[in-house]
Amino acid sequence: MPRTFLAFDISDEVKKNLGALIETIKPQAKEGKWAAPKNLHVTLKFFGNVDEATLSKITGIIEESVKETKPVSLKCIGIGAFPKWGGPRVLWAGLEGRIEGLAGLRERLEGEFEKVGFEREKREFKPHLTIVRIKVPPKNDSWLKTLEGMKERSFGETQVDHLILYKSELTKEGPVYTALKVFPF
Repeated sequence: MPRTFLAFDISDEVKKNLGALIETIKPQAKEGKWAAPKNLHVTLKFFGNVDEATLSKITGIIEESVKETKPVSLKCIGIGAFPKWGGPRVLWAGLEGRIEGLAGLRERLEGEFEKVGFEREKREFKPHLTIVRIKVPPKNDSWLKTLEGMKERSFGETQVDHLILYKSELTKEGPVYTALKVFPF
């Protein structure tokens, strides 16, 4: 049973710019689990391990739901923190633009996925790119202060015109994502 999730990718420009930032900061922040720039994406729904019958249902739901969706251009701006900068667990890069269409798509998908047994996501849709997960508070947090000062920094633009259903395999070197199906809109 593959471990699966639904996401959209970002442009090579954004991956390159965030990758450069990650490579600059990473040596100062060994406490963090840093994202590989090639793996940066926005997750719309994490399904976990699903069997073939459920995967088929998921695919049908996505195919039907994207028919009403129009492409959208987003700007990658700023670095933020969950839950807050005082003791962050996750640092992320924000995505801004006309997200109403994507938010509507996510809401439609959540309703349909709920019908086939997946719990509805309760958090508001705030597209972001997770760049690092922090498990242990850093001894030297100067790198956090550097990132906190990047609230307005631009990392480029991305065009969202399709979704991808991914299989995720966890390895010692980090996750390996394989596209199972692409859903253009």
